[in-house]
Amino acid sequence: EEYIRWYKAAGFTDIQIKYITPKAYRGIRSHGLIMGLTICGRKPVAGLPKIKLGPKSETTVQEGDADTSLVSKLLFLPRFLLGVAAGAYYAILPLFVIAYARLFLKESPVYEVKNIS
Repeated sequence: EEYIRWYKAAGFTDIQIKYITPKAYRGIRSHGLIMGLTICGRKPVAGLPKIKLGPKSETTVQEGDADTSLVSKLLFLPRFLLGVAAGAYYAILPLFVIAYARLFLKESPVYEVKNIS
């Protein structure tokens, strides 16, 4: 629903949501993956979007401005290992879901198009 609000606020019409995920991913969100969602629409008028964006909340770090405190240095390895574990989770989990679908789900994937006006 949030995506639809963003597209409407940007001036798009004829918004369509298409789910292109395998049947195994439908309705199961406990694994945390969001797979195969496309949103498209038609922008009838060229130009800047109607929506007015505020200032960016992120800041960029300039060279030489990096946080080099002792805490930052000590937290590097745990943060790195956590990132490796998360990356492995998101790389390996789809393989298990696909294997589950092939073994236990006999239906072919269903593709839906949902029109939002």
